[in-house]
Amino acid sequence: YANLEGPCADGHTTSGTTRDPGKVFDGRVYSSYPQFNYHPSLVGALKNAGIDVVSTANNHALDRRGHGLDRTIENLESAGLPFTGTRPSTDMQHKWYTMTEAKGVRVAWLACTFSTNGIPDPQNQVLSCYEDKETVLSTIKSLKQRGDVDAIIVTPHWGVEYQHSPQQQEKNLAYAMLDAGATAIIGGHPHVVQPMEKHVTADGREGFVLYSLGNFVSGQTGLDKQSSLILYVGLTKGSDGKVTINGVRHAPIQMKSSPTWTAQYATGESLAQTTRLLGQWNRIGPDEDLVTNPECQ
Repeated sequence: YANLEGPCADGHTTSGTTRDPGKVFDGRVYSSYPQFNYHPSLVGALKNAGIDVVSTANNHALDRRGHGLDRTIENLESAGLPFTGTRPSTDMQHKWYTMTEAKGVRVAWLACTFSTNGIPDPQNQVLSCYEDKETVLSTIKSLKQRGDVDAIIVTPHWGVEYQHSPQQQEKNLAYAMLDAGATAIIGGHPHVVQPMEKHVTADGREGFVLYSLGNFVSGQTGLDKQSSLILYVGLTKGSDGKVTINGVRHAPIQMKSSPTWTAQYATGESLAQTTRLLGQWNRIGPDEDLVTNPECQ
């Protein structure tokens, strides 16, 4: 899973459509901060890199307005990359969630965002974590009642940028989503790592929250913003058909800007910082296989 922070809308500017310039940041069609747009070849690159599902609900979802979001969805669907948290303007019945399946475990993914950076959403194409809270909770409850859903993972875009501690409103929403039936909550937006915690729900289930993964691929500078992690959540399907979390591990990573932007296993203060924030949770060392480690299946 990854958060896709911005549109992939070829030929779209903030005001409409135009000739596509190709793979170049021209400042009109394709641009960086403060309003992003990426070449649609990124979608295929994500899929080829092993990403199985993305969130499109974040504060940059409407950086090319509703028409750009529509085009992004077309490109995701064309590439066969599942997404969650947004819907096309032409289909108000489109599901907010998506599904993935691996090793006989069927997982529902649901994304939402706290903001679209003040850009209007007249067609209600982006699911809001707070304004649409009842929709978020009712969707989780309905998924929980289905017989073909084994686990529900919610990926909210929330929190205060560059702060290592979640606010109470994030905690309250996380607990409400877990109590509604979510299995795990994996948050983003602050650009830095925030803590993990276990929450025992009203019906006795053990739920898991990571309030912020931090940046994964980013051009932001500063140790806090270049220190992140790859999260592993293990799911086990019992003989009764119920799925539980069997464990959580993480691989601390650090973005390095020289000689080129690359993600490496974190060392030094970057590793120490992530370790301090996550405390008791196990981590994967630099000599361990991130894919085949038996504790991460």
